[in-house]
Amino acid sequence: MPRRSILKPLFFCLSLAPALVVAAPPASELDALRQQVETLTQRVEALEQALGQVAARQKTGAPAEAIAKGPWEQLHIGMKYSEVEELLGKPVSKQKGGINELWFYSDQKKAGPFVKFVFKQVHSWRGSPTGAD
Repeated sequence: MPRRSILKPLFFCLSLAPALVVAAPPASELDALRQQVETLTQRVEALEQALGQVAARQKTGAPAEAIAKGPWEQLHIGMKYSEVEELLGKPVSKQKGGINELWFYSDQKKAGPFVKFVFKQVHSWRGSPTGAD
């Protein structure tokens, strides 16, 4: 077999070799990919932390619907002063009268949001300062 017939396929294969080599992406693309990975890692960590908090609330027996509710929506009859203050904060003013006590959360008194206590426990309430119960 002549050398020419061997050399032609060899040269053809060698001519294809540069096309088979994959070039590495530029440094700017690598930096962008590294930044995306870092951002996604932070988001995953935040989600894992949130899931841990939800799991902790479930272990303590807090109802699942309380997680998404605002403070005024979490009020319930029978709560004590300390529980209401922890949930809503200190009232703007208070009005005591016998077994009743009213905590006002605006200067509008009974026209605004308030909590009514009877025998030192929540009896009733009206609205939130933002209007979203």
